[in-house]
Amino acid sequence: MNDPIAWGVIGCGKIAVTRTIPGILRSRNARLAALMDSDPASAENAAQKFGAEFWTGDLDRFLSRKNLDAVYVGSPAAAHRDHTIRAAEAGKHVLCEKPMALSVADCNEMAEACRRAGVKLQIGFMMRFHPVHQKVKELIASGELGELIQGRAQLSHYHVEWNEDGSRNWRQFFASAGGGSLMDMGIHCVDLLRWWMGEVQSVSAMAATLANDYEVEDTALLLLRMEMGRLAMVDATYAARGCRHVFEVYGTQGAVRGADTISQLAEGQLTIVRGTREEVFPYESVDLYAAEIEHFQDCILTARQPMVGPEEGRRNLEVCLAAYRSNREQRVITM
Repeated sequence: MNDPIAWGVIGCGKIAVTRTIPGILRSRNARLAALMDSDPASAENAAQKFGAEFWTGDLDRFLSRKNLDAVYVGSPAAAHRDHTIRAAEAGKHVLCEKPMALSVADCNEMAEACRRAGVKLQIGFMMRFHPVHQKVKELIASGELGELIQGRAQLSHYHVEWNEDGSRNWRQFFASAGGGSLMDMGIHCVDLLRWWMGEVQSVSAMAATLANDYEVEDTALLLLRMEMGRLAMVDATYAARGCRHVFEVYGTQGAVRGADTISQLAEGQLTIVRGTREEVFPYESVDLYAAEIEHFQDCILTARQPMVGPEEGRRNLEVCLAAYRSNREQRVITM
């Protein structure tokens, strides 16, 4: 039996406190060892809530701890580069929240820092661990859907990007977030469609701020030309009431339709269509955050490469950046 992997967390915001830290606590062979946040009170509150043995507002003190094996970087997106590189240089394996960074150059520096330090880097696209999404991957890989033709994925919410006290959230600003609904939510759809349908070859996009006074877009639509001529669409908005998180993938022999599975929870329904027959796929729910943590830990212990490594994180960012360029220049961008 291996000793539990000791986890530290950089950034004790909402996603860390509501999802990732509970995921660590529910994971096999993991323990929560240390918390760090630029706001020391946030780190202290999280430590008291979850029983962490150490907390601090000082990154140097945090990274100097000898008993940390892995670090979850859950800070605002603009800080991902520096926090990942600093953690790697301190000899810690890194699970970095998406988006990986705000530029391709930053992604490359992060990947190189981890390679040089001999540590693993995984990017937090935890929706790949949903049993429904893994079933879709299995059906496509087996050829049951035939040749793929078209896909679509949507992830939207309504006015979510505010802090609990009513102040502005970092996701509303270009400098800290790099973009709005696409960079925050649509990027998950980009990741799933790439995983299922192959690489993106060109992007045509529109983005706008229609219902909020954010600096970043609150609504985005992407048209993607994938390998082998396949077509796909992504839509994501912060301004949708009554939205459903849906996907569809159509092939020459069948199709899959998902409802409410593109989510932080392993919920929703998958319908598999074969000819005129429709079947609802039964599955057991899992904790997506615990699943991604356990996968990363297995990679650390067995020297395997993470399913969502730096190459995947960088490519998802490249697609989003191409979409923003397409919107600015009002043309198709070839990848």
